[in-house]
Amino acid sequence: KKASGTSKIGYDVALADLTEYTSYEYCAYAKTGEDVTYYPESDFPVFKTYANVTLAEVNNDTDKTSNSVTLTGGFNAALVDQIKEYGFCYIAGYTDTPPSITSENSIKVTENTSGSFSGTINGLNANKQYSCWAYVKTADDMVSYSPVQQFKTKFAVDSDDDTGAGWD
Repeated sequence: KKASGTSKIGYDVALADLTEYTSYEYCAYAKTGEDVTYYPESDFPVFKTYANVTLAEVNNDTDKTSNSVTLTGGFNAALVDQIKEYGFCYIAGYTDTPPSITSENSIKVTENTSGSFSGTINGLNANKQYSCWAYVKTADDMVSYSPVQQFKTKFAVDSDDDTGAGWD
């Protein structure tokens, strides 16, 4: 991407339309007349784009109970040979920051997949708000997360309550 101007202060350039899970080299350059100067001059830095991970919207009627939720995630099937782990993680409450995939709030899905996977998180508290993500871990240990989804578990059934209030 080309940016122009004169300044001794650095600038940011947003790159778009990059291919997921691909390495790119980059550098800055300055052109004065016919002279071009690159920085760094050699051994350009490399960055790698993350794998794209999806998480299906939680269905209020079929995916939740008072203490569990069933989630469905996905990734590009063309990357299946590069993915070494996938699953879901969650935190009670509203947040945009996922927990570590090694935390107790993470489940690893072990089914064979061609890009789509599902799993059930058990042991949740009734009538509580949660934030959740699907994740994939690639062969080079890069972890990619889906955008966050929020859901609220159902009320627990109180066997002493004969009104039926809060039943699943």
